[in-house]
Amino acid sequence: MKTQYCYIEDLFLLLTGSDYRLDWPVLSFGKQKRTYQCFFARNQNLLSPPNRHECWTNFVQLRDNFGQIFSTWRNKHEELGPGFYLYLGTRRGITQYVENRFVNLIWGIESLHRRKPPKQPMPTKLEEKIQRILSNIEAEKDRRWLKKKIEHTVEPTLENRIFETFRNVPFDLDDKLLRQFSKDCADNRNQISHFGGPRHKENYGEFVTNLSNKCEALSYLYHALILKEIGVDVQILNSRMLEGYGSHIIKTALSDVGLLPKP
Repeated sequence: MKTQYCYIEDLFLLLTGSDYRLDWPVLSFGKQKRTYQCFFARNQNLLSPPNRHECWTNFVQLRDNFGQIFSTWRNKHEELGPGFYLYLGTRRGITQYVENRFVNLIWGIESLHRRKPPKQPMPTKLEEKIQRILSNIEAEKDRRWLKKKIEHTVEPTLENRIFETFRNVPFDLDDKLLRQFSKDCADNRNQISHFGGPRHKENYGEFVTNLSNKCEALSYLYHALILKEIGVDVQILNSRMLEGYGSHIIKTALSDVGLLPKP
């Protein structure tokens, strides 16, 4: 029951965009259909219910395929695992250090890319070089042998994983701007992972401010990507992020990291 309850609560978090917790569940079982309200340990609910205009979507928009969305959500939650719940882990209403929030978002994006690679990944310079070398080998058996030897050595960079993942968001982003954003995110993740923070003697306050801005942009893009993955219509997501009520907050977050022009 608790597992199913968490599935439903996480889905409503995504559909509403609010960390508001659902009420305690009521169970009904037995021949006499006795009902019981179930209580268990969980975080305290301190938020107000979301208003209609604040939600990413609503039941009127989803009613024709809500059952399919819920089934897809449950299946994808199992299939993609941390690619989904590492994002949800940043949305539990718990205050986190900005470094914790940032690396969890990046880990989730990396996991999503590993479990759901793009259909047509962009070739890297290394892959292009390997193909040039292979094409210059005359003997077919030598070419097959070398290709087999190196096929597991070409690992996509974190920058490419971020870039390829966010090329699937439900609206167009300039490839050049997205590439720079992906590179900056990968550099920051490596700084935190390998050096505990800024590698060089840059101002820590500026580093944290820039990291916080990236977290906001990453969270909106990641959120839209998951909703698209479970079957929410692209037009609904496009309207929410670029046209609808409250879209100025999202567009400002994206412009703060250079993904959109300043509004």
